[in-house]
Amino acid sequence: MDAQVPCLIVQPLLENAVYHGIEMLAQGGHVHIKGRCAEQMIELEVRNPIPLAAGYGEREGNRMALENIRQRLELAWPGRARVETQQGDGEFCARLIFPYAAHIED
Repeated sequence: MDAQVPCLIVQPLLENAVYHGIEMLAQGGHVHIKGRCAEQMIELEVRNPIPLAAGYGEREGNRMALENIRQRLELAWPGRARVETQQGDGEFCARLIFPYAAHIED
């Protein structure tokens, strides 16, 4: 709970999960968020269902938020942070990995 996390870094992932995934599914779906700290690294993961039909990923703006997040993490932790994505079995997963740093209160 004391980890420094860049402002508004998870919000674009949640917006993408809804816009590019759940919103396109007639039955809707759930977004799953998981976080952990391991070996002084923070891992935040957002998973959502995606349509199996052709055309996924073609909506305007797809990948723009991920690239923006990559750039912001690189500015904060040059060469030590990354964004990983994977797609399979009807699901999309975005994982942010960056160094743990405790928030220091004044």
